[in-house]
Amino acid sequence: AKTAAPAAPDDAVLVASAAKAREPKDAAVRLWDVESGKCVQTLTGAHKSTVATLSFSSDGTYLVSAGKDRRLAIWKRQSVVGAEEEGGFEFTPPA
Repeated sequence: AKTAAPAAPDDAVLVASAAKAREPKDAAVRLWDVESGKCVQTLTGAHKSTVATLSFSSDGTYLVSAGKDRRLAIWKRQSVVGAEEEGGFEFTPPA
């Protein structure tokens, strides 16, 4: 069965993915630019185990990740001056 990666609703070129994490350092979410095929940001520090579920908010401002470690993280999209090559934004970690 195929699983679709969630895409930011206002940005057809951004998708999020995660992979099985055997160690906490591998429990990351990766954001991809579909057009270039490049990873534009890796989100780390919120999970200690495999990230199992990802979802963008309807306006694309937030990305929610839930892990097998029973943690829920809400990442906020921020504009970044000088980051135009990466789309001009980054997601900041949960507080």
